[in-house]
Amino acid sequence: MEPFERGRLLLKLMLVLARDRRAMQGRIQTTGFVREYGELPPDLGVMTLGRLGDDEIAALAESVGIRPAPAGAKCDIFMNGYGYRIESLAAYPPVIIDDVEPDGLAAACRLAGIPADRLGERLEACRQAAERRSTRAPVRTETGAIPGAIGPAPSESANAPAGPAHAPSGPAAGREDDRPVPEADGGPRPALESDEIRIADPDSPLKDDREWLAPLIEYFWFTGSERGRSHFPADYLLDFDDPLNMNTWRTFDKRYAVEAVWDRLAIRIARVGRDGAPREAVRIRVV
Repeated sequence: MEPFERGRLLLKLMLVLARDRRAMQGRIQTTGFVREYGELPPDLGVMTLGRLGDDEIAALAESVGIRPAPAGAKCDIFMNGYGYRIESLAAYPPVIIDDVEPDGLAAACRLAGIPADRLGERLEACRQAAERRSTRAPVRTETGAIPGAIGPAPSESANAPAGPAHAPSGPAAGREDDRPVPEADGGPRPALESDEIRIADPDSPLKDDREWLAPLIEYFWFTGSERGRSHFPADYLLDFDDPLNMNTWRTFDKRYAVEAVWDRLAIRIARVGRDGAPREAVRIRVV
């Protein structure tokens, strides 16, 4: 099992455990996807979850009805009627717009209610900026983190009191992802590829287009794709460092999620696909 998938499954199981034990002041009333997830064994706790192997985690998740989200889904889990997308932004930065052709971006602009009249001009400016960058210094390396915290995890004991919590937020609270694997020692990883530019950099042609671009990124991350709106959109983002430690969980609404990663966004415009039929595509990811 891939590390991010393992973490995502453990986080879902922790949310079920919090519901069952009425942790987090009992804020989680419902947890599921289309159907409510079943109950975990009464003697199961955080320490036990942490000792499980991949096959045991998968079997336990299956036993309560946790399965991969349908194709095209933007959320991973529903809590109290709201859809949550699960990410680990520091360890596994996501690709938000994954090699979409310019015509597809224009279609997404229309679906999101965003003007697309200057799309071609903006993309051409990004192409030129990437070409200038590729002739300069080699790729830098860096690490990043998202601040914030919430309260402690549910106790191993079913009767232990619940601590304070910050998630889920809001009025009430699987995709297959191509994610970079962090260095084994937790060290730095490449920040940018040679054909990428950081959107917020002072010399970026998109640095002043936040009002236009942020809603488009929000649409792709939480609402839909160039093909249309998802049947399972997300209302919130649940970000984690350690799925078993609630102190490392953070929740964001859609707009603030984009704000939180804005300085880490990078865009690439490149020809992708097979040699016989290459196509120009746009990728935006968190770095």
